[in-house]
Amino acid sequence: MKPTCKASLNTNTDENYTANIYHAHSQIHVDSIRPIKNNYLRMKKIAAFTTLFFFAVLITTADVKMPLVFSSGMVLQRDKELRIWGFADDKEVVTVTFNGQDYKTTTGASGKWSVIMQPAGAGGPYEMIITGRNQIKIEDIMVGDVWICSGQSNMEFEMKRFPYGKDSAKTAKYRDIRYFRPEKNVSYTPQSDVKSGSWLPAVGDNILNLSAVAYFFALNIYADQKVPIGLISTNWGGTNIETWISLESLGKIADFSPVLKEYSKVVKSYSKPSKDEQKFNKWKDDFIYKGSDLKEKWYEPQTDLSAWQDGFVPAKFTESGLKGFTGPVWYRRKFDLPYLFWDQPLELRLGKIDDHCIVYINGTQVGENFTKDRWLTFEVSQDILKHQDNEVVIRITNVSDEGGFLSEPDQLNICRKSNASNCVLLGGTWKMRKGQSVKPAPMPEFTDYRQKPNNNPAGLFNGMLAPFIPMAIKGVIWYQGESNASTAYQYRTTFPAMIKDWRWKFNQGDFPFIFVQLANYRSPVDEPAESEWAELREAQNEALNLPSVGTALAIDIGEAKDIHPKNKQEVGRRLALTAMHIAYSKELTYSGPFYARKSVEANKIYITFKNTGSGLMVKDRYGYLKGFTIAGDDKKFKWAKAEILNDSTIAVYNPEVSKPIAVRYGWADNPDDVNLYNKEGLPASPFRTDTWDGITKGKKYKLYK
Repeated sequence: MKPTCKASLNTNTDENYTANIYHAHSQIHVDSIRPIKNNYLRMKKIAAFTTLFFFAVLITTADVKMPLVFSSGMVLQRDKELRIWGFADDKEVVTVTFNGQDYKTTTGASGKWSVIMQPAGAGGPYEMIITGRNQIKIEDIMVGDVWICSGQSNMEFEMKRFPYGKDSAKTAKYRDIRYFRPEKNVSYTPQSDVKSGSWLPAVGDNILNLSAVAYFFALNIYADQKVPIGLISTNWGGTNIETWISLESLGKIADFSPVLKEYSKVVKSYSKPSKDEQKFNKWKDDFIYKGSDLKEKWYEPQTDLSAWQDGFVPAKFTESGLKGFTGPVWYRRKFDLPYLFWDQPLELRLGKIDDHCIVYINGTQVGENFTKDRWLTFEVSQDILKHQDNEVVIRITNVSDEGGFLSEPDQLNICRKSNASNCVLLGGTWKMRKGQSVKPAPMPEFTDYRQKPNNNPAGLFNGMLAPFIPMAIKGVIWYQGESNASTAYQYRTTFPAMIKDWRWKFNQGDFPFIFVQLANYRSPVDEPAESEWAELREAQNEALNLPSVGTALAIDIGEAKDIHPKNKQEVGRRLALTAMHIAYSKELTYSGPFYARKSVEANKIYITFKNTGSGLMVKDRYGYLKGFTIAGDDKKFKWAKAEILNDSTIAVYNPEVSKPIAVRYGWADNPDDVNLYNKEGLPASPFRTDTWDGITKGKKYKLYK
């Protein structure tokens, strides 16, 4: 049976969906729902298995198919030509209808087609119809500004972790701010689509799974521009910059020639399945896809239920009297659709399921998944639904150890896609039937090398950025660098190379690129010392020499004991300030002071700053500048005194350094007492006036970590 709906898996590993409006069927009572402890995650024999065998719903090649980013609820970039693309059979004629115009093209031999649509002004909602042998309708499209929000964990940091995240969700009603969060994916080659993802409005609990930095950035931009804002939140914690740069651009950097030669050999070494993997694949084919239960079509609506029993869902196998059972167990229940759900895009949400599942609605397969670590969300077409007496059927196959549902009752629901809190609850009493017991799967000992982004140059560029190229965008916000601190000197080359790479690939000129300079972190030092993080901040600033690149300084809002500082609200605001200037051409003080030049007179060094706004100030009730060090030609830095002379100049000195030649400011992992600001309240960037070799010079990216 060919499925008619597309599977969309949400990879947020600790997401909690809120569903609180409707009950699936009148005979199910909320009072009967019992709490299930959410302590279900446990180790299998290997971890890589869960990500290696993801099975998406198959779409027949004759049908037009769209990348997931082009889906209902999306935001398109205003005032730019819009490239829309998709997939179909060779020579298939495809017509895209949008905003009253038709755009016709013919699919190429590669199976890909594209059209370039005329620019559109901000507004919406619109709909787009793509017609080939089949027809796809994309609804609720807004036109505004699209920002890519990328980097590592401080960009990934979700609103649910923000101290006031839940309170923010209670008042979040920003339907014109929407985000798309793709599934994490490491790939050796550029991918044409992401594994999963869908557009969600910044409404209610939806925001809890959105990047906090991106959310607060969007709030500020939206308040100023008053146009729809689209956020493509593609990020992965702990990743270094090399995995975000294309192989073509890495190959142009001399340091990476030996690395890429080695990498190509490694990829070839595991491009073919091992004997263990072949055994597992055979088991999978024999016991998952050839069971007698599938042959008897237990998913059909007219299935005889005389052998089925009542059982509570969600529950693990061990909680349903199935301890030690390996094989398939079937679950089914009926539900009605409230009138608000009629003719609306819907999503079936099932929480997490261990291990393999196939999902049907009214006899039609709507999704399949083979991992216990994803939050499952399947798009459901209205074509297969009825107003009443719908039936969802789930076949769960345990391959080893535990199996079953790994979620709470309120995490099983069918929801309106446009409103995540408007749902039909499915938790409660279901019909159950056990299939044939099978022997446990022979679990292969996969190397986890292939799953680690930092071991794969270009791995996240291929899997998590390439699928969006060449979508029209407004710009990029970027928060990354912590993982590259030990190779900070090399970052001087790789960071600008990445910005140039993305601009080259998107082919939209020098679009705005705004990054967060690393916040202060780790224990403060008692004496001046060298610092990897200070060198990384300096390397980040090298990118400011490129056009339309800006930064948000965070040197004053970090936390000594937490690499993930909680104050993402201020980070988002400062990013937005810089965007106002670079992306929206507003004249304002958007940044703190930056070092411009120095002069030496007697035993003092005079530092002149740029970006001083209304003038320099000390953010200290005693009026003393802190965070400065000074050195002579012996290169031994000592704490220095500093005083503001005028709106742009300070004097730095230490009586013990009679012939000073260099000054540093904020030169530490955590310069916790820096207090030089402009009068607009923005901190000065750490800097040094010397060019002496640092502690990261000569340290380079290594393939294995």
